[in-house]
Amino acid sequence: MSNHSNIQALRALFDKERMVSEYLYDHNSISPYFRVDDLHEADVIFVATHSQGSVVSTQLLDKLISDGHARTSKNWEVIKTGIEASNIVGGLGMAIPPPRPPQRICCLALCGIHLGPLLYLGTSSFVNPYIQYFESAAARELFEFQDTETEVSKRYLASLENVLDHGVKFVYVASLDDQVVPIYSGLFTAINHPRILRALYIDGDAYSSSDFLSNLLVLLIRMRNAGIDDGGLLTHLSEATAGSLSGVGHSSAYLDSGAYQLAVRYLFETSDALGDDPKLEVEPFIAKASRNDYEIPWALRGLISDQRCQELFGKELMALRNTFDDWHPRTSSMKEVRKKLEPIRGRRS
Repeated sequence: MSNHSNIQALRALFDKERMVSEYLYDHNSISPYFRVDDLHEADVIFVATHSQGSVVSTQLLDKLISDGHARTSKNWEVIKTGIEASNIVGGLGMAIPPPRPPQRICCLALCGIHLGPLLYLGTSSFVNPYIQYFESAAARELFEFQDTETEVSKRYLASLENVLDHGVKFVYVASLDDQVVPIYSGLFTAINHPRILRALYIDGDAYSSSDFLSNLLVLLIRMRNAGIDDGGLLTHLSEATAGSLSGVGHSSAYLDSGAYQLAVRYLFETSDALGDDPKLEVEPFIAKASRNDYEIPWALRGLISDQRCQELFGKELMALRNTFDDWHPRTSSMKEVRKKLEPIRGRRS
């Protein structure tokens, strides 16, 4: 891919974010492309979104629920009030129908920019001049998601919290060689909620079943799905797995049917018997915060010794250990990562 193509791709990314977010925020309205009547009649609402659209889609779902256009187990009063208001304005005098069953709602977010783009893109000698010259305001907003304490992040988290409280399920899929969004951002590792499922897209042409790092990342994500903290390993390993700016990892994920099948299965084949409403947990995150990669071996030792990990993933940990000696990375950065992951070789049985 040429530099010109890279510029066009980045410009499209920022243009789309600006146009969609301006419509949502400034017009305070639902997109004109929605047929609201069809939405009301649906039994299921399935949202598939990509990159910065993951943020906008979450906020749009929040608005659909808040305005009573999407039915949940908690917003019947909002829907009822809307019907009553329509009767008054239109002079219809229609009877209020009985509550309908809540809709099943799921959002599939592919390579979502939940915690911003890769850190180095903000200082890249190639990307930064483009940002400053063409799309400074829209582009800067994307980088503000790198800090969970910024206003745009707080607004996003507030929408996400409300949507999750109303029973919406989310599937976050990151891409292994994404050249724009790091794995920790695509997976939104700074938050925890039982209605969130995480997965990793790995291009089939680049994947080897014996690749240690790929299998480690998949296992860490399975641990997160089981409610086990990964000790920050996903964040530490994200930069090492980022694709080159001329790559296609950011775009290839949405072309694969597997992610959509996963989200559909998650929506229909899992229950929502969560008891008391769980609350969204947010761990403060700043992408620019200094991180010591020498924390990696300690975090890895912690996972290996965790009783829950041994009970749920003991066989997988053993299989991972057995592939470590066959892993021979070529780049200096990956060789350093390998050194820090050596604790997994110990305690063989």
